[in-house]
Parts: sequence; C-alpha cells; structure tokens
Amino acid sequence: QFRSGDLELAGWMKFREVPSKGFTSQNAIVEVKRSLPAKGSLSLTHDFQAQWSRIQLTQELDEFNSLKASCSSSSQRQAHLSAELRHKVSPSNDITFAANWGKKRYAVEWKNKVADGKWSTRFEFPFDGSPSKGDLSIKRRFDF
Repeated sequence: QFRSGDLELAGWMKFREVPSKGFTSQNAIVEVKRSLPAKGSLSLTHDFQAQWSRIQLTQELDEFNSLKASCSSSSQRQAHLSAELRHKVSPSNDITFAANWGKKRYAVEWKNKVADGKWSTRFEFPFDGSPSKGDLSIKRRFDF
C-alpha cells in the first residue's frame, strides 16, 4: 500500500484452495483511490484474473446523507451501473435506497445497531415487476 497526500494505491493477492501441491487459484487486484474535497473519494479497482473493473464515486452530502455511484464491467463485456443513497436517521439507524441497472432491481435496506449486535432488513424488487415479486431478507448478528 502506498499513500501520497490524497492519493492511495493498494494491491493485494487472493489465494484459494491451497493443497499440498501448491496454489490452484489466485487473483491479483489493484486499487487506486483519490480523496475528493468535501469528504468524497473516487476509486478504480481492477481484478486481473477475472478481468473485472469498477470505478466508484463516494460523496458525503451532509452529516446525515451520503451518495455512492459505481460502474463495473467484466470480461463478458457486461457493464453494471448502480447508485445508492444512505441516510443516517440516528447514530444507530441507517436507511439505504439503491438502484442497480445491471440486476434491474431496486433495494431498500434498514440497518440497526443495538448493544449486542446488528439487525439488517433488506427488500429488493425488480424495476419492471410488482413489489410482491421481491426478496426480503432479515439478518441478525450477535456480538458476545
């Protein structure tokens, strides 16, 4: 990892399936991140083996709202665009509204931090379908 002023360069490798014969799969990933004025950042990430790239813009709009937009493309020539707006309701509650044009789905997520863990409730539904065709997930994490 290298940092100079408001520019950061990071690289890492992932190794999977490490049998006695050696590595069977590895990924080399490079990320360049630049800080922007007013608590924002712009990053570019590339995975060499998967031939996948993503550019992401994150910007704090004010103390309660932040915006994240990203565009990714893969070796199959598929491009995905997504955007999300996160609103901090209170120190322990966040609501996120998102749209993903690659998956063609909207999402609404509520995260609640409590003393012994986190609650997360997420509802995703299609752009062109009924919300009754959506997916609801509720997750609970306990911290001991």
